[in-house]
Amino acid sequence: MSKRFSNHSLKIHTTTESGGAVTVGTLRNLSHQLNSSIIAPETGDVYDVMQVVAEQRPVMSFASYALATILDNVALAGKVVASDGTHPGIVGYAQSHDAAQANARGGTGTHLSLTWGQGLLSIDRITCEKGGLAEIGLTMRGTTPDGDTAPVVVAYNASLPASPVINEIFGLGKAQVLGTTVDRIQSVSIDFNPQAELPTDAGSIWPQFIDIQKIPMVTTIVTEDPEWLKPSTLVEFNGKQTTSSNTFVNFLKHEVTTTAAASGGSFDDFAESVHIKGTVTGLVHVTDHYSASGGGISTTQIQIASMALSGVAPLVVDTTSAYTL
Repeated sequence: MSKRFSNHSLKIHTTTESGGAVTVGTLRNLSHQLNSSIIAPETGDVYDVMQVVAEQRPVMSFASYALATILDNVALAGKVVASDGTHPGIVGYAQSHDAAQANARGGTGTHLSLTWGQGLLSIDRITCEKGGLAEIGLTMRGTTPDGDTAPVVVAYNASLPASPVINEIFGLGKAQVLGTTVDRIQSVSIDFNPQAELPTDAGSIWPQFIDIQKIPMVTTIVTEDPEWLKPSTLVEFNGKQTTSSNTFVNFLKHEVTTTAAASGGSFDDFAESVHIKGTVTGLVHVTDHYSASGGGISTTQIQIASMALSGVAPLVVDTTSAYTL
């Protein structure tokens, strides 16, 4: 009988997780791509008579709403993945479906797992729109330890991990740029854009190491208030340099218990140290000064091109911050 699957969870259990596995269950998406390079020898015939896999660079991409848990366990420059007998590495899980079961899910030992024992787990993007949920996207790039062992092990008889994190969600807070609160903010996105090279060696189709050459991070803020860009705040078209003390974004933790939040509606109390604050250093400049269609409200977009000053990373994240402006 054929099976169907849906997303379940992602487990981080490398050799650096001394306190045990970290498992997140709020996955918006999960995908596995093999990225095969197929080549054929020239024979003079109209049709190819042979095809071979010359190279393969498998990756697993996923996005989760559990921002704090992931940011506490994955560095902004990425997480080196190593495994041993008790630490499997990074494991993605998909749950099987079974119409004969009361919950329409398969039983123990019927699920799909993707296990990555070596490689690099890197952050691709953090994004949130007003009225939506913040999410963080990552990519696991696998490598082979010996040239002959595949970077990923696929199993269809896995059991699902117990008690994944499912009660951690965040929404959009206000941002501050150059010491001024951005009014009518609509969205924030932080694109890491990691430039990774995965070279293969002779005698293997898989990469044996990963070289992160650059992370040209860009923070994008969309607002409905173009007047915010007046010269007293921001030189409209020339840009200005931000610092970690005058420019930051906020993601507010939602109250997920039955107890009403003390402030901020469905958000946790603003004074509680449960929110996320990211200070951003770079060159802030205008990309779209004014954009509107028909009778719709206009939007204005600014970007901060990252710079690391005095050896300090261009983005510094605090996952235990109170919400203040």
